[in-house]
Amino acid sequence: MHHYKGALKYDRAYEIMSSVQGYLRTHGFTFEALHMVEEFLTYTLIDRNRASLLHSYGILLQSLGKYDLAQKKYEESLEIAKRIGRVAGEEASLHQIGMIYQLKGSYDAALEKYEESLEIKKSIDDVSGEAKSLHQIGMIYELKGSYDAALEKYEESLILLKRIGDIAGEAQSLHQIGIIYQLKGSYRLALEKCKESLEIKKRIGDVSGEASTLHGIGIIYQLKGSYDQALEKYEESLILLKRIGDIAGEAQSLHQIGMIYQLKGSYDQALEKYEESFEIKKRIGDIAGEGASLHQIGMIYQEKGYYGPALEQYEEALKIKKRIGDVAGEAASLHQIGMIYQEKGSYASALEKYEEALEITKRIGDVDGMALGIGQLGILSRILGKYPDSLHYLAEAYSILKKIGSPNVSIVLSHIIEIRQHFSLHEFASILNKKKISLGEIKQNSEPLTHEEQLQQLIDMYISLGEEKFVATFKQQGVEEKAVELILPVIKGMVEKRSQ
Repeated sequence: MHHYKGALKYDRAYEIMSSVQGYLRTHGFTFEALHMVEEFLTYTLIDRNRASLLHSYGILLQSLGKYDLAQKKYEESLEIAKRIGRVAGEEASLHQIGMIYQLKGSYDAALEKYEESLEIKKSIDDVSGEAKSLHQIGMIYELKGSYDAALEKYEESLILLKRIGDIAGEAQSLHQIGIIYQLKGSYRLALEKCKESLEIKKRIGDVSGEASTLHGIGIIYQLKGSYDQALEKYEESLILLKRIGDIAGEAQSLHQIGMIYQLKGSYDQALEKYEESFEIKKRIGDIAGEGASLHQIGMIYQEKGYYGPALEQYEEALKIKKRIGDVAGEAASLHQIGMIYQEKGSYASALEKYEEALEITKRIGDVDGMALGIGQLGILSRILGKYPDSLHYLAEAYSILKKIGSPNVSIVLSHIIEIRQHFSLHEFASILNKKKISLGEIKQNSEPLTHEEQLQQLIDMYISLGEEKFVATFKQQGVEEKAVELILPVIKGMVEKRSQ
């Protein structure tokens, strides 16, 4: 390579350097690759190679958590690609800018860039690129908590990948479809899809992908509460990652192993794994990963009742997330800081942090995070004895989680059932009815409805539907007309009495 540089044949030297820096990057030598790219940017290159080099520079900066600088390089690359009419370079830069917005938690901006990139790919008949964009659009919907929309995009991507015979891409789509089923609480389907993905990756010798899917299967077992099976999968993944020299992946596996020890109550072992993970991330310059580790170390201190050190770790994590523009991560840290204040009895400070976190999740369209924040406000209101506020918040969180098909709906339901005793039946049903939740839904997992509750449910139906639809609903359910005629005056009388 030095021979080519000495002869000022920079563009030929660039081709060799490109391969070398790619190898260095994938084997954890990020800073060495970065130094090489920075040196070549000082040379005179043809526009095509300069655009490509700026793109590579962006990827390296992105891996180091330097999102703003990475975005700037992608935009410089995009400008050159537009000027020389290199459409493929244009769509690649737009896609990567979308990834930066995604990493920063700006999901709507990310979606816009991915869709711009998708349109270009369609116009040049780049089916492989189209599948890639659809996959990434699916990820945005997933992050926003719109699981059905995400599933639709992943399946569209999968159809294209099958059509062009991209088996590796097919495996990745199956993996992601598995994650959606996991998020919706359909663990059997999630495991089925991930195992399909794993078989393909084993067959084609994709060791890195195999490690990733083993990691994903571990997460499913973790969510099912099968911690020993989860640990086994994470450790299998870790062995593969060490074999191929994927240091960043190794840090992620150690992090997840720490989570299993945490869930099993082995806090010292968990802390040890989180700290191992943190040290690797620090060494390779993974700033975003550092923030994630600090957050989790904070959780261990919180679990052990060491609120001072926990708060310190969360605040360090928050600083990193703010610095790199990880808005979604910022919301998560603020939420956790709120929980520390709540546990310490500093309820005003807790409320402030929950509201800050909620404002962010609403702004970026993180539906799942929004439901979590609203639910937490409901729990805090219950602690403060503000039961009507508590029920309003919990009912809203329940409605959101039910809509996106989240398994966390059962947790919120348990909180709603807990505060039932603080309301008259009419007041309880009225608050739920405003969120379009029936008493039957709330009672389905507890004791059967009393006669009074059944009557209240009928009153709510009448108010919600109006007389004509109320009668039609009963007829559709096969209730005899005479029975409806008997029920109707009673219900109308009750409604009129309450409105006086």
